[in-house]
Amino acid sequence: MLKQILAKGVMAAFMLGVFCSSLPSKVVDINKIETVYAAEKKIAVCTAEKLRIRTDAGTNFPQLISNGTKVYLLLNEKAEVKGEKKAANGEKWYKVTFKFNGKKVTGFVLSDFVKINSVKNKTEKKEENNSADNIHSDVKLKEVSKYSYKAEVKIKGLRLRTDAGTDKAQYKLDNKGVVLPDGQAVNIIGEKNDSKKARWYKINTKINKKSVKGYVLGEYVKLVVDKKKNAYAKVTVKKGAAIKVKASSNGKALKDRKGKAVVLKKDTIVSIFHEITLDKIKYFKVSFSLGGKELTGYLVADTVKLIGAVEDEVEKDDSEQETDDAEQNEDDDSSEDEEEAEDEDDGNGSGVIGNNNINNNINNSGQFVAQKAYITSDKVEIYNERDYKSEILKEIDTGISYKLSMNQEVIARKQYTVGNEKWYLITYIVKDSTGKQVIGAGFIPEKFIKLSGEPVDDSTGSSNKKKLSDKKFEENLAEQGFPEDYKPYLRELHKAHPYWHFEARHLGLDWEYAVEKESVVGLNLLHNSKNYAWKSMEEKAYDWVNDAFIAYDGSSWVTASNKAVRYYMDPRNFLNEDYIYQFELLSFKPEHQTEKGIEAILSGSPMKDTFFDYIASDGTKNTISYAETFLLAGIYSGVSPYHLASRVKQEVAGGGKFSSSVTGTVAGHEGYYNFYNIGAYNNTAPGGAVASGLKFAANGSLSKAVIGNKSFNEFIKIPWNNRYNAILGGAAYIVNNYILRGQNTPYLEKFNFTDKNTFSHQYMAAIFSPSSESLITKKAYTELMDEPLVFSIPVFENMPIEISARPEDILSPNNWLSSLKATGYSITPTFKPAVTEGYSIVVSKNVEVIELTGKTANKQAVVRGLGQIRLAPSGLTEIQVEVIAENGDIRIYKIKVAKEG
Repeated sequence: MLKQILAKGVMAAFMLGVFCSSLPSKVVDINKIETVYAAEKKIAVCTAEKLRIRTDAGTNFPQLISNGTKVYLLLNEKAEVKGEKKAANGEKWYKVTFKFNGKKVTGFVLSDFVKINSVKNKTEKKEENNSADNIHSDVKLKEVSKYSYKAEVKIKGLRLRTDAGTDKAQYKLDNKGVVLPDGQAVNIIGEKNDSKKARWYKINTKINKKSVKGYVLGEYVKLVVDKKKNAYAKVTVKKGAAIKVKASSNGKALKDRKGKAVVLKKDTIVSIFHEITLDKIKYFKVSFSLGGKELTGYLVADTVKLIGAVEDEVEKDDSEQETDDAEQNEDDDSSEDEEEAEDEDDGNGSGVIGNNNINNNINNSGQFVAQKAYITSDKVEIYNERDYKSEILKEIDTGISYKLSMNQEVIARKQYTVGNEKWYLITYIVKDSTGKQVIGAGFIPEKFIKLSGEPVDDSTGSSNKKKLSDKKFEENLAEQGFPEDYKPYLRELHKAHPYWHFEARHLGLDWEYAVEKESVVGLNLLHNSKNYAWKSMEEKAYDWVNDAFIAYDGSSWVTASNKAVRYYMDPRNFLNEDYIYQFELLSFKPEHQTEKGIEAILSGSPMKDTFFDYIASDGTKNTISYAETFLLAGIYSGVSPYHLASRVKQEVAGGGKFSSSVTGTVAGHEGYYNFYNIGAYNNTAPGGAVASGLKFAANGSLSKAVIGNKSFNEFIKIPWNNRYNAILGGAAYIVNNYILRGQNTPYLEKFNFTDKNTFSHQYMAAIFSPSSESLITKKAYTELMDEPLVFSIPVFENMPIEISARPEDILSPNNWLSSLKATGYSITPTFKPAVTEGYSIVVSKNVEVIELTGKTANKQAVVRGLGQIRLAPSGLTEIQVEVIAENGDIRIYKIKVAKEG
C-alpha cells in the first residue's frame, strides 16, 4: 500500500462540563484535573495517524526535534493552541504546545489535520503543567437515544416512506409523493428494520424549502462522515462483528498483538468515519479501543446499528446538550410533529451532488481531494494522458500493458474534465510479468473508477521500503564490488539513511582513458568567469596572444581544464548529502514525488507558484501550474518530475528569470518554446544555441522511429508551440534519447560512459550540471530522507588512490609577448608570439644602441630586456627578453643583433 496518513478513530476533544456531538478515544486522567478559575483555551486534537510538528508554519520548514527525536502527534493526541500563522502559500497553521516523551515542546501543525475544541467555563490544571499532555487510556462510551448524522442519497430517485417498508405509504408533499434526487443531503435521526429485515433510515431533510421527515431504504443512503465528523454505532449480532483490514468479503482479518483475528462482541460501541459499498455490500470503516490501543478496520454495516453516544466519565449538563438536530430513535413515528420539523437543520449541505462528486471530493478551495478509489471493471488499462488516443502504460522490456483488476484499490489524485467526461489521475500498485511489484501513476476515465470519499494524505512517503541492517549493508557493498575507497562515504550515507540503496555500476572503462576522452576541447564547458585553474589552456581552448579563452557556446562558455574534468568525473567527490542525487535513478516514483516537492524545486525561479494558459489538442483553453505540468510530464514520460524540474530550472530559469528559449518572443521563432534546450547545440552563429533549439522546437527530429502508434515527432509533441507540449514533449525526448539508452542518472546524462556512443551523445555541455542539479533536487527531498531511493554509482578501472582534488585558484600563467619591435629596424623573421628563438636584426657597424619595444599578452605579466640596449663593439650581440607571468613562470625571447662589415 502507498503510505497514507489516514485518521483513525473518534475525532473530538474532551471538554469538561460541556456535551460534544463527537468524542475522543484518548483523554486526560480526570483524577488529575482541578477546577481553578473561569477561562477559555483552545485544544487541537490530532486527526491524522501521525502528524509531523514543524519548527515554523510551512511544509518547507524542518520537523521539530526533541532530545534527538523527531516530534509528532498521534491520532487523537492533544496539544494546546498558542496562536495561528499563515504560511507563504496561505495555509493556516497552529502554534501548539504539548508534552512529548515527558518534555514540553512547542511547534506548528497544519490546520487540515487537527480539530479545534474550546474548553469553556472551567480550566484544567494538571500537575505542575498547563500544556496539553497525551495520556493513553481507554474511553468508555455510553449510548444515548438522540443523534443526527448527515448523509446523502446515492440513487437517481429514492421514495420517502411514512414508515419502514416498501409496503408503507409514500410521504406526500403538496399532494405529491416525495422522491429524493441523487445527491440529496439528509439527516439520519433513527433506523429500524422492516418485516423482511431490510434496514431503513429515519431521516429529515428539505424539499423545495419545506421540511420533510420519513423513512428511506438504507442501502441507497450513504453516511457523510470523516475524521472530524464521525458517527457512532454498536454491534448488534450475537456472534460479534469481524474486523477486516480492507473492505472486502475475502479481505484479511485485522489481528491483535497476539495474532488473533479481531471480533468485536455484541454491544461494543465503535466510531464510523467512512462508508464504502463494494459488490452491493456496505462497509463501515470504524475506530475502536482495544487493550488501550486505538485500532481501525472495516466491518459489514449490517452487523451494527447507528446510535448516539457520550463519554461515560464526563459530567453531563442536559441543559447544554445540543438537541436541535436530535430525534428520538423509536420504532414508530407517533411523536412526529410537522411544527417541530420546521426547526430542524435543512440537511442540504452543499446541494445535490452526483455519484462521482460526493461532498468529500472537493475541499473549501474548490480543489479535488486525493482519496481512495476502486476499479469497477476487470483488466482496465492505464493511459499516460487523459485521452483515449494516448499511449497505454506498459512494461519497458516486454511491452506488456499494465492492467487493473475489479475492486482493486487505487488512489485518485486529481480530477480532470475532458469534453463531457471526467478523467482521474491515479496511483496504483500492480505486478509485472516477472511478479515484481510496480508502483505507477496514470489516467483512467470515470467509467472505470468509483470514488470512496475517504481522503488520503497527499504528502510524500512509501510503505514499500526495507531498512538495511549494518551487516546486510556491508554484505551488499561487497556483492556490488564497491572499491574500498568508496565505502567510508557510503557508510556515512547509510548511517543517516538506512533505507537508501546503492548499486555499483561497473563501467569497464580505464580512468585515465576516460579522462583523456572527456578532456577534448569543446566537449565540457564552464563559464569564463571561473579561475584559470578550471579552464583549459590547450590549443583551440585558449588564445595566448590575446589572453582570451575561446568560447564554444555563446560568448562566455569555455572548455573545462583537465583538472576540472577529473574533479567532476570522480564519483568519490560527490558521495555526500549534497551531491549524491546526481547518481539517483531517474524513473518516476509516484509514491513520493509530488507537486509539493516540485514546487520546492522551482523555488527561486519564475515557475514557482506560477500558472500559464495553453490551447489543448481538442481546442479548449486550459490553465495549469508549472508544478502540475512537470508532474504530468513525469507520468507521460516515466521520468522523475523532480529531475525534469531541476533540469529546466538549470537550463532556462536560472537567476530568477527565464532565458529567451521559453519566452516565445525570439525574432524569427515567435511562438515556440524549448524548456530543456534540446537541439540547442553549441555554436557561435547568429542566435547561437537558442536559435538552433527553437528550430528544433518548430521542426523536431529527423528520426523515423515509431513510438506506439505515433511517429517520433508526434510522440514528443512537435511542434512545441505552447509551454505544455514543450514540457511534456521534451520529457518524452529525454526518456527515449537518453534514459532508455542507459543514461539513466544525471551523471550519465552528462558523461556518457555507456556502451552506446561513449564519450559523445551527452545531454548538457556544462560540466557542473549534475552537481548543481543535485543541490536543487535535495531541496525537494527534504521530506523524503527516509524513502528507499536507489543510487547507481559509477566505478572505473584503475582509479588512482588519491581522490581527484577540486582545482585551486591560480594566478595567470600567461608569459607571452603579444608584440616585439626594434625601433628603426626590422626583425627577421617577422615576430610571432609563439616563437621564442631564431630572430635577428642587422645594424650599421657604428650603431652602439638599439631600442626594443613590446607588450605582454597578459597585463599582470612583467617584462625585462626591453628599452635601450647597448650593443657589443663588434660581432654579435644576443639580447634576451624575459617575460615573467603573474604566477612566476618565465618565458625568454632571444634576438641576435649583427653589425654590418
